[in-house]
Amino acid sequence: MKVKKNRVKIDDEISAQVLYASDRTCCVCNERGKAIQIHHIDENPSNNELSNLAVLCFQCHEETQIRGGFGRKLNAAQVMKYREEWVIRVEQRRKSVDELVSLKTIEGQIESKSAEPEVFIQPYEDVFEVSEHEINRFKNYVYKVAEIKKTVFKYATPDLDTGITNVVRQTYYEIIDFYEEILNELASFYPSNHFDGGDSKKYFNKLIATRFHWHRLKVETYGVGNGGTMVHVFVGAAVMSDTNEMIKDIVRYLAEFKFTIDYKNWENNWDIEDE
Repeated sequence: MKVKKNRVKIDDEISAQVLYASDRTCCVCNERGKAIQIHHIDENPSNNELSNLAVLCFQCHEETQIRGGFGRKLNAAQVMKYREEWVIRVEQRRKSVDELVSLKTIEGQIESKSAEPEVFIQPYEDVFEVSEHEINRFKNYVYKVAEIKKTVFKYATPDLDTGITNVVRQTYYEIIDFYEEILNELASFYPSNHFDGGDSKKYFNKLIATRFHWHRLKVETYGVGNGGTMVHVFVGAAVMSDTNEMIKDIVRYLAEFKFTIDYKNWENNWDIEDE
């Protein structure tokens, strides 16, 4: 007789770590926008060790439950291999965009001023002070990433114009990763723990994942998984647009309410024709 194993709720912090490490994406099919769950690799729902948890979409999770017949079960060893390879790929993606647009990288390219920073009182607030140094940090950063964006699109546009579904999809994903890292860096200009009281990287990662899911549900009018490969292109384009607008919204409010720089001038530098 098979003994039923008691399910133990996964700690919120562990759950957040697992989801973030996997980019809230199934580690087997890697299709962004699918509904996901955290799977216990050894099928013991009380074993919540990080090494025993993997993110799977519902369809791939069903494959772990196949018993006998002609179906081929997705076994524990395979899930572990998929997870390890996917997590490494996610880490490499994040590292590459972090090296490109992190504040540390960009500030290292700009000569620092030795003069003591002046302090300004913003017209919108009579309590909080913003130093000239912070204003310059923000201004230098947003204008620099606008320049980098032009370079990114210079190399991305030929791939987007190929019309090859997998190439276009992957290019959209790379641009979205680029935008996500900019959002993470812009978060540093807000107070600590400002975004949902925790890690801004996990916050934006979750937010962007919900946009993928929303657009996928919207596009697949005959049901999830029945939209064909072009779904990935439509969804990727929509999420790229969403994340672009998120950046513009954040810069606009920081520019107008905290750092008093000319937002319109920056927007003209940021926007790319026919984006």
